[in-house]
Amino acid sequence: VIVGAPLGGVVVGARALAAVVVPGVVAVAASAVRVRHPPNPGFDRTLPRADGAGTTGTVALELGGDRASPVTVRDRLPAAVEVAGRAAGRGENHAVVDAAVGGDPVRYEVVARRRGEHVVGPATVVATDVFGLLKRSTVVDRRDTLLAFPRIGTLPTALSTALQAAYHSREAARREEFDDLRPYVRGDALRDIHWKSSARHDELMIREYADRADPERVTVAAGVEDSARDGADAPADRMADAAATVVVSLVRGGASVTLAT
Repeated sequence: VIVGAPLGGVVVGARALAAVVVPGVVAVAASAVRVRHPPNPGFDRTLPRADGAGTTGTVALELGGDRASPVTVRDRLPAAVEVAGRAAGRGENHAVVDAAVGGDPVRYEVVARRRGEHVVGPATVVATDVFGLLKRSTVVDRRDTLLAFPRIGTLPTALSTALQAAYHSREAARREEFDDLRPYVRGDALRDIHWKSSARHDELMIREYADRADPERVTVAAGVEDSARDGADAPADRMADAAATVVVSLVRGGASVTLAT
């Protein structure tokens, strides 16, 4: 418009030329100055807590600064993480949100489709002038790790009952007379907690029996056949899901479990 206005001014007169060109030049100049010195925001990203794969979580972005300015944030996501409600396309995967430097945090929801550690970032902050004429991008090299656990399913009732029965029958055979109390350590069976003593000592206390100086554990062994390893990670994911389901079922039933892969 600014370039074409002088040509039109030749036809309609200098007054029309000034009415169009001068405001346009001022707008472009003001935009150039603002974009040339974009705000340098402090960038903070808060990821959802670790949860099972397939669970929706909220990512919060906060841009601090002493000069308020509207910006657009393009947050890079790994291939296995999608913006909730939107399937990841080919090429780079981003979450795009409008924010304001110095304003309230903005949020978007993500879903990790596979278990594992997924690196989110870096982010690109795009500053635009108030007229929308020019823009400038700044890359914020901030990376955070989103952790997704294997999916924990529910064992069929018959299988769960058989596992618990096998463990408790061996456990009962090993139990003899009460020997002593000791503080709880990670991996101890929950069924051995002595609640009255725990309340008195203000910490969890475990009952020990005469024959349990070296408590036996249930060992769960999980693996993937060599023929299933090539070309895809899905067999390993299914193995992890199955192992986690069995282990959690046993732990909830009071067993002490060791997992070998």
